Amino acid sequence: MFSDRWLHVSGLQIRIHTRVRVAAREIGGETWHMLHDPMSNEYARLRADGWRFIASLPSHRCVGEAWQAAYDRGEIGALTQHRVVQLISALYRRNLLAISTPIDSARLTERGRRRLRKPALQRAQSLLFLQIPLIDPDRALRRMAPLLRIVFGPVGLLIWALVVLLGLTTLVQRWESVIDASSAIFAAPNPILLFVSFTISKALHELGHAGMCRRHGGAVHTLGVMLLIFAPIPYADVSSAWGFRSRAARVAVGASGMLVDAFVASLATIAWSSTPPGPVNDAAFSLMLTSAIYAFVINANPLMRFDGYYILSDLIDVPNLAAQSSAAFGSAVRTFFLGRFTSRDQDEVAVDHHGLAAFGALALGYRIFAIGGIVLFIADQYLGLGLLAAIVLTLSASGPPALRMLAAWRTNRAEVSSIPGRAWLRGGVSLGLLCALILSPLPDWNTLPAGIEAIGAQQVSTGTAGRVVEVIGRPNMVHRAGEPLVRLEDPELTLERRTIELQLVRNGMMERRALASGTADLDPIRERRRSLEQALRQTDADIALLLVRAPADGYWAAPAIHNHMHGWVERGTELGTLIPQADHRLIAVVPQSAAARVASVADLTGTVRCSGDARTMIHLYDLRMVPLAITRLPNPALGSASGGDIAVSGHDPTGTASVEPIFQIEGRISAPDHAFLVHRRSCWVRIDLPHRSLGARWLEATRQFFQRRYRL
Repeated sequence: MFSDRWLHVSGLQIRIHTRVRVAAREIGGETWHMLHDPMSNEYARLRADGWRFIASLPSHRCVGEAWQAAYDRGEIGALTQHRVVQLISALYRRNLLAISTPIDSARLTERGRRRLRKPALQRAQSLLFLQIPLIDPDRALRRMAPLLRIVFGPVGLLIWALVVLLGLTTLVQRWESVIDASSAIFAAPNPILLFVSFTISKALHELGHAGMCRRHGGAVHTLGVMLLIFAPIPYADVSSAWGFRSRAARVAVGASGMLVDAFVASLATIAWSSTPPGPVNDAAFSLMLTSAIYAFVINANPLMRFDGYYILSDLIDVPNLAAQSSAAFGSAVRTFFLGRFTSRDQDEVAVDHHGLAAFGALALGYRIFAIGGIVLFIADQYLGLGLLAAIVLTLSASGPPALRMLAAWRTNRAEVSSIPGRAWLRGGVSLGLLCALILSPLPDWNTLPAGIEAIGAQQVSTGTAGRVVEVIGRPNMVHRAGEPLVRLEDPELTLERRTIELQLVRNGMMERRALASGTADLDPIRERRRSLEQALRQTDADIALLLVRAPADGYWAAPAIHNHMHGWVERGTELGTLIPQADHRLIAVVPQSAAARVASVADLTGTVRCSGDARTMIHLYDLRMVPLAITRLPNPALGSASGGDIAVSGHDPTGTASVEPIFQIEGRISAPDHAFLVHRRSCWVRIDLPHRSLGARWLEATRQFFQRRYRL
């Protein structure tokens, strides 16, 4: 109930500034009082007991007397001294209080000077989120009030619904074209076009907020540019909507930007589908894409302080949702570690505490994810600037909560000292278990993509070019070595053989004439005969190759053989695979990130599970790592082009050229007759590794990430 800082405020003579407007509002079944200073556009929100105390201050000589009087009447309730100090401090920071004490008037003057200097200091410390006010649009919006009533009224809503419905219909009808165009624009992006489209979309978005705010009677005094990660983005200050009594009006202001985005995206979709390829078509598609992404991916997310957050806050009647959920999450953590320890200064709305705690945990996780994304984006362009951004964002995100926690600890030392010993024991045990989990060696393994290969499997391919005229062998059946499988036809080979035969006849006649005359040189004629005989043998060999035979005994797998019927095939075209009825081996692919750990194991052991039969686990033996880096995958199914995990080059038609060098592990399967042993079937191999702690794994993963991404 008592506070160490009470002496600093108990002697003050305080009252609310006469220019401050006060309005009551029902939130979550409770009455809250909204304080608004129209000169500074500052707001504050007080619960009923807090407002009752602040309103009673002018009738007492000082704050201490007012609190003592309330205490004597039994009206103090939850209004402890510490909460009064917090309440006065919050109103003091917003310049909503008038203090009559002379010494404090000087302090108030100094605080006003600090407030004038503070924005410049904040802008210097927050270069990543710098706001630059440009114009005051309130007078223009007042003149446009009749138009705003139409645009943001029933007529405008009807037009919006028709346009959005037409845009969605067009989008569904041309969805495949949208996917193709999106892939093209991200594969070869036009940064100027995307930036201009985003700027236009964001400007219309902010104008939508401003227009809706003015439509419901709010003032909009600032339109400007915010440097978000050094990129200029328009923004509008519609904080006056915070004081609207109507929840529907506040929600409408929050949603108006996304409604404008949906309208713009729909118009851009219609324009894109109605124009031929060209600059106008590209601009319309870019505007459609940026408007849709900004509205539904970024703004609608309630975990960040964008439109979705404020809409959710108003819908569930939880003012200052971020602070409330953060406090609830902190309270849940303290309760888990120290038992039921809840700060007496919490000022929560009567809502589900567990729901707020869950929202706070999700918001914290997403905030960390977003900060990481921003830092990586900057570091990918300029590494030094990315490191600076990481330091600034980390300090800005963790510094204030840490300072508030330290201040609360110092303020509540008496309460903290009253925590029972078993709570401290529980917290210590929990912390010790967490450290043991992170630092203790645990079983380790590496899961690698692999494929099953039949030992001795051979590709059935054409030895010469020709047209497929007959499939003699039966696909998916066992064949003996030398059995004919496919017959090709090449009329040019037959004609070429007949031509060579005629040339040989002619050459023979020339040779006999030369022998009869005895005058001609026989060497050139005989050399030509030998050359023609060699060509005839080669042609006969090619003709023999028109009959494709089985290279060995085995099962002929040719799922696409009938696609070649009556078609021309070139030399070396694959016509299936001949799989012998023998043992199988396993070939696993080891990426560079795991090569060092796997290579350090002298005696490799592991198990294999196949796709489609994950419950069956087969042990491997004779595992060995091939000590040679390769750039070709043994199985195309392991590459990203076929849905695998190994990144392959997009310029390789076979889908087997890996982006970075890889290593192979070969081994035999302990169940050679198992049903899942199918040639080139993809599977997963779990390689057992020495025990290692979670901390060591995270440290190694972090180091490899920076080495791979930034070549450090």
